Amino acid sequence: LYELNLPAACNADNTIITVHYYEPFHFTHQGASWTDGADAWIGTRWLGSTQDQSDLLDLFADIETWNDAGFE
Repeated sequence: LYELNLPAACNADNTIITVHYYEPFHFTHQGASWTDGADAWIGTRWLGSTQDQSDLLDLFADIETWNDAGFE
């Protein structure tokens, strides 16, 4: 995110930022009609390790920090 350069006109009043995270793929794409075999993944549970969980929380903390800085 820190390398993301938004147009100068972007600000909190006229910009909506969305974040997408697609890992692990078989978990996040369960039943996705545009992905072959995705119906077979329905019911998949995410069994991330403690490190996986920590990495994900760190990523979202970075996103929050970036957002709190006002898109800078």
